[in-house]
Amino acid sequence: MRGFRLDTYWTWQASVRYYLARGLWVTSWKQALGLARLSYLPRYEMREDEGELTFLVDGPRGMVPLLVAASCDGRLRLQLRETEQYRRMADDRNAVRLYARSTLALHLAARGRPLVRGEEERARAHQWCDIGEPEGLAYKIGVFEQVARKDGWRVESPYADVSPSHQPQQPEQLLTRACNAQEKPTSYGQRTDGGGPDA
Repeated sequence: MRGFRLDTYWTWQASVRYYLARGLWVTSWKQALGLARLSYLPRYEMREDEGELTFLVDGPRGMVPLLVAASCDGRLRLQLRETEQYRRMADDRNAVRLYARSTLALHLAARGRPLVRGEEERARAHQWCDIGEPEGLAYKIGVFEQVARKDGWRVESPYADVSPSHQPQQPEQLLTRACNAQEKPTSYGQRTDGGGPDA
């Protein structure tokens, strides 16, 4: 068997964290979060140190850092650095190169960290609505949460404590946060009309 792939929803935060903690790679966020363990993707680790989050993969000589993410401008902007090892993977179609960025993005989002590097990347977020750069995930989180709310579900989000002055009103405005900070988080899967699995 070459591996497996499964889908979960951003609004199911317990599931998202469970799968990330088990080292699943993020392979899609087109209609839901696609996570996988595939034979051609190595084991990875996330290391957090002094405000930086480093994405490392298992290599012939141990763990190799590929990407380093940090917050700047008072937590409102993402700073993403590629390591020399990452830059050596020149082929843009390289699965490790592609999925490393998307996997790191979901780890950042699960921690409530910024997903936007700047205005240029913000303007191009729609290009990454299937997979790719963190700004694409930020946009999709806004869509996922908006749809869940419209369907009557209460949404718990790691971005709930972000200052109201940075609240998005539409998915296009999301990009530095992923939900409405005025809505108090509640348990997963609760409908606002009292229906749903937890009723």
